[in-house]
Amino acid sequence: MSAPSLFRLGRVTRGSGLCIIPFLTACTAAPAQNIAGSFFPSWLLCAAGGALGAVATRAALGATGIGTGVPFPLLTYPAIAGSLTLALWLVLFGH
Repeated sequence: MSAPSLFRLGRVTRGSGLCIIPFLTACTAAPAQNIAGSFFPSWLLCAAGGALGAVATRAALGATGIGTGVPFPLLTYPAIAGSLTLALWLVLFGH
């Protein structure tokens, strides 16, 4: 590359760095829960609740005999876990 093209590339990089500054701000405080003196992020607790909910859903569907008819279980149960995780987050921490 010639020197003028390198100079233009540097100008574009410097100018684009200023545009990203407003997006680098963070939240004032991350939601955390104090459990036995240790702080855990709230999303981690919601994810654990969603995973437990998916396991309970699988057990309930298996006990009723509906579990054999679940299409694509490798995709269905993680989707249930994700849905329960997001629902827990909205119920517990949504504003």
